[in-house]
Amino acid sequence: MGTQQLLLIALGVIVVGLMVFTGISIMRAYSESSNREQIIANIYDLGLMAQTYYKKNRTLGGGRTYIGWSIPLQLRNTDAGTFTATV
Repeated sequence: MGTQQLLLIALGVIVVGLMVFTGISIMRAYSESSNREQIIANIYDLGLMAQTYYKKNRTLGGGRTYIGWSIPLQLRNTDAGTFTATV
């Protein structure tokens, strides 16, 4: 009886260890995917802002050029990363 109990305990420890390892792997993959999607969304927003600036009239600062456009201060440093732009 004692050998069977030790075998079941060892098997239970192995199964729980594998489940913990799998859970950590899934959590890491979700975190990476979430961060990637947030970066893509931020870059998309910055692209729309630059395009809006480009399409403005010359009197409003645009005039079919990107010269003078810069990333807004609140979007330069985000949780997803740091963004820079060179015009």
